[in-house]
Amino acid sequence: MKYPVGCAKCSKTGFHGQVALIEVLRISDEIEKMILREASSVEIMKQALKEGMVTLEEDGVMKVLEGVTSVSEIVRVA
Repeated sequence: MKYPVGCAKCSKTGFHGQVALIEVLRISDEIEKMILREASSVEIMKQALKEGMVTLEEDGVMKVLEGVTSVSEIVRVA
């Protein structure tokens, strides 16, 4: 496993600056119908995932694989 190597400039984190982890729920026609019929958040989440929604954790994993951040940072914030 790779660990970030830091310096004084990055406060020993191995990274510089900030990167957002993003989770966006696109309100499709189906999800709109579910909201209007007061479906549970679990049901809505299942539908969103079926429609391709990327979760906060998944976005974090993608950023780790791109070398933008570390696993420990994702665990810390997500």
